[in-house]
Amino acid sequence: VALTGGIATGKSTAAQMFLVLVIIIVKGQIINNIPVMIRDKNNPNDINFVSPKDSVYHKILKAFEGKDILKEESTNRKNHQHQQSKNNYNKEIDRLKLGAIIFNDRTERKKLNSITHSKILSVLLRKLLRSVFFGVTDITIADLPLLFESGKLSWLFGITICITVSDPIIQLDRLQRRNPELPQRECQARIDSQMSLNIKQHMADIIIINDGDLEELREQVEDV
Repeated sequence: VALTGGIATGKSTAAQMFLVLVIIIVKGQIINNIPVMIRDKNNPNDINFVSPKDSVYHKILKAFEGKDILKEESTNRKNHQHQQSKNNYNKEIDRLKLGAIIFNDRTERKKLNSITHSKILSVLLRKLLRSVFFGVTDITIADLPLLFESGKLSWLFGITICITVSDPIIQLDRLQRRNPELPQRECQARIDSQMSLNIKQHMADIIIINDGDLEELREQVEDV
């Protein structure tokens, strides 16, 4: 089963509710819908290839060379120009900075996707196979925000569940509350970078409309 939806529609919350129902969630999560994966220390099962130890990290640095995508605290400002190449290999990618670039430029977004998607697919397939053949439950759910946008994964799943909202204003409001550090235009850019919710709903087998509170969402998850 594939679980998808738009940014700030409650997909990750629904995934956790499915998990409580003893259904295995295979994490193909794309944090903040930036197609780069960063480990969450509280969730060791997340995929981590945006680190100096992974080739994808270095490909991203090379592709966005000359652009500010690294975290400030690791930057040696005094010797920035002379030490940048050396120091970059020890710095963490700043998701907000990278997001500000890719969500406002379709070409830059495609560039990043071309680097990360093959690795995401490879890791996801391994996790899916492990869960299907060696898991302890009968159902495996893959949490995939960009399932339909990728155009390459739908064939893997028998059923697709889409978490959505009925009003775009709800989506924007939730995103602004979730990421108060982002101005409204940046939040809207993130929403606009994805396929519209109406199209996703028509492509899904099951729709969960998450306009209400957590209890209402939980009831819909249990019904599914």
